[in-house]
Amino acid sequence: MTRSDNHLNPPEPQEDPSVRVIDDILAEYETAHKKLPPGFEETNTRNDFIAYAVAYLGRAAEKVWRNERDQCDPREMLVKAGGLVISAIVAIDILDIMVEDDTPEFMDVIPGPENL
Repeated sequence: MTRSDNHLNPPEPQEDPSVRVIDDILAEYETAHKKLPPGFEETNTRNDFIAYAVAYLGRAAEKVWRNERDQCDPREMLVKAGGLVISAIVAIDILDIMVEDDTPEFMDVIPGPENL
């Protein structure tokens, strides 16, 4: 192909990198959701999920002694934190629904990852 033929085969548009990030975070949320023991989400508050997310954010920091010891992948830690942030938001939304609807059963209002 000559230079003048390039217009016939334009380069593929680049995928927006944020799409991959969001897909990875949702996949992490789904994976974690499947691994959790029954009742785990009932016994953890939004503050618990936020604390878990902060722990992973700390591991993502470059100047953390633990990273040198454990060889943490910063991107992986950020994705895990993102999944936990989703869990915290879901916990807030569930509490709001329960208060509004006076719903005694937690599991009646918990959205699964398939609904995100």
